[in-house]
Amino acid sequence: MAEEYDAVVIGCGPAGSEFCRFAAKAGMNVLMVDKKKELGSPVRCGEGITTHWEKELGIDLNPKCVAQHILGVDVFAPSGHKVRIKTPSSTGVVLERKIFDKQLAMAAGRAGAALCARAEKPLESRPCTTAKSASSAPRS
Repeated sequence: MAEEYDAVVIGCGPAGSEFCRFAAKAGMNVLMVDKKKELGSPVRCGEGITTHWEKELGIDLNPKCVAQHILGVDVFAPSGHKVRIKTPSSTGVVLERKIFDKQLAMAAGRAGAALCARAEKPLESRPCTTAKSASSAPRS
């Protein structure tokens, strides 16, 4: 584990992992830290993503991440009124977040970011994982 980092990101959700991937690709020395042993679990927020974000962010979405393809959305107001949105830009997928979050963290690792999962103790007391060592580690 490096002694100094250009960026330390707490949380390996989609935003944290994507930042780490882009930063590592740009040459930054990055550490991703998450308190969970299993990334993506439990799910903390929505699981839908429109197709254009996949393209804009350059995410090569693994088909195993896709639970359902969607053509639009229904939005329900507290009053019970419903608005249906169905346009070419509202197409997308519902994700399997456990798989999706792991995919994004692994992509950040392949780009050069270090990962420290189950980080409830101080970082200096436990080793962290780089993409090289993660590929040879046993899978749970």
